[in-house]
Amino acid sequence: MEFKVGWDIANTPYIYVGAVFPENSFATSFDKEITSKKQSINLCFDFTEPYIAMMNDVRQNEYNKIIKEVIRSKEYQNFKYPTRPYIAKLTELKSLENVELYIDDNENFASILKKMGNKEFDINNTVSLCLGKVIFKGFTVSMDIPEKGIFVENPTNKDNLVYLRTLTYGTSAYFLIASKYPYNEIVSSLKGPFVKKQENEEILNNSQIILLTISDIRQTADISNSFEALQNYLNNPFMSGETYGYPIFCKGMYVKDNSTFIPGK
Repeated sequence: MEFKVGWDIANTPYIYVGAVFPENSFATSFDKEITSKKQSINLCFDFTEPYIAMMNDVRQNEYNKIIKEVIRSKEYQNFKYPTRPYIAKLTELKSLENVELYIDDNENFASILKKMGNKEFDINNTVSLCLGKVIFKGFTVSMDIPEKGIFVENPTNKDNLVYLRTLTYGTSAYFLIASKYPYNEIVSSLKGPFVKKQENEEILNNSQIILLTISDIRQTADISNSFEALQNYLNNPFMSGETYGYPIFCKGMYVKDNSTFIPGK
């Protein structure tokens, strides 16, 4: 099972494959990491030609060093990033108050986006409001299931601990559109190379957009008011390989028996 890694404009979760957390913070805050000494693990990067690396000292600093080595490798250079989104959604809103109904996995971010809309949009004569979400998946890093357990010496509370077995990197974009045109015409105008099509020019010129894209490990949002910026992102979400994204999905397993972690179960 795959879980979304929640993100916040101000707070980046420092997570890595092999990290261990209490089950009540896994895939949410990712705090209170258990830093007891761990067994060495193999990391596999699922490029077209897989890259395998041994992490002898399982901790954040060592993981970061391996990432730097990996992005210099021929396997990474030959990796072809996907050109189609993993998730692409466009939803009509009755009002900006409804933003929080559709971004229910991050209340803080939904609140920020709603405030930006209220501040930036001129909603006089607005016929439609819509919310868009796009996610591109890049590569996934995984580790072998540890036969002898993940820790050299098991902590006393191991029954409630979860380790991060896989981590998927990617990029994402959220956008709000306020327009003098109906929702169905907005949807039609966003198909294909929408900025360069003359028939879409009038619709786009009479529409407003707030675009937030998150493309790198810092998870800082780039903000734009341009439809062209949205098209540029959709055409090249990984900036020709200059960024590999940030953690967007993960899988966790219990330390006690390597069973899959399922939130709320």
